[in-house]
Amino acid sequence: MKPKAEKKILREFIKVIDDPDRAEKKFIKLSRIALTICVIFLFYCLSNGIETIENKYYFALLAFISGVSFGLAIWFIQAGTQTKIMVKHMSNESINRRIDEIDSICKEKGSE
Repeated sequence: MKPKAEKKILREFIKVIDDPDRAEKKFIKLSRIALTICVIFLFYCLSNGIETIENKYYFALLAFISGVSFGLAIWFIQAGTQTKIMVKHMSNESINRRIDEIDSICKEKGSE
C-alpha cells in the first residue's frame, strides 16, 4: 500500500476512535438509504411498469443496481454494528506511532 493512502486510512480510523457513536449512526443511515434504493428498484422491476420500458437492458441495469445496493446495505450494517467492538481493540497511540513511521519513511525517500 502506498504510504499516503495508508496515512489517510489511519487518520480516518482516528476519527472513528474519537467518536464511535457518530460513525455507527453514519453507517446505519447509509445502510437504510441503500436498503430503500434496493427495495424501490426491486419493486419497480417486479411491477407492470417495467413492461413500458422500450429497451430491456434497463431491466438488467435496475436489477444490478438493486443487488449492489443490497450488498452495500449489508456491508454498512455490519460496519455499523462492529464499530464499537473495533474501537475497543485499537488505540490512538499505536495509530499515531504508525503515522510517524510513515512520515519518517517518506522523509528518508525524499532525501535520497
